[in-house]
Amino acid sequence: MGALLGLSSAVAYGQSITIQGKVVDSAGANITGSTQFRIQILSPDANHCVLYDESRTLDLTDANGLFSINVGATGGTRVAPTTYGLEQVLSNRGTLSVDGSYCTPTQSGPVAYIPAASDNRKLTIQFQTGSSAWETIPEMDLNPVPFAVDARNLGGFPATQVVRVSSGSAPLLTPTDVTALN
Repeated sequence: MGALLGLSSAVAYGQSITIQGKVVDSAGANITGSTQFRIQILSPDANHCVLYDESRTLDLTDANGLFSINVGATGGTRVAPTTYGLEQVLSNRGTLSVDGSYCTPTQSGPVAYIPAASDNRKLTIQFQTGSSAWETIPEMDLNPVPFAVDARNLGGFPATQVVRVSSGSAPLLTPTDVTALN
């Protein structure tokens, strides 16, 4: 069995992301019936670690091979590693530590992924019908939608040019300090 996929995805820093596509067999016929999907979000660095892994079953009986999966929404089953939630995995703040057995090539001990401010993630989708073997759709980039890119800035200013008013690490200014600066 083979697969064709036309994929669209919408990525925003919310509670779920939507992955849509179409799966067909090697003869080009639409896949129908109960179909298992497995979605993995990977680090884009050389360690290529699985940061998020979820599976779910969809009924494609009347769907003509078309599928729509809300990754991170209810109805999916998390597959190891389950260390981080979807929002953490998509955030470019902080370090994500992953067991090296979930990286390609496999490594011993924990592996740190430290995302750069402009890092996207990689996406892999697998599917299976009945007792067939898992089919893997080629890895692709998981890119943000325009408003998520804009969210990297605050009113057009990059994060390096923004001063926090309260509850931060540095620089910490009180509202009185901000008033004095004006």
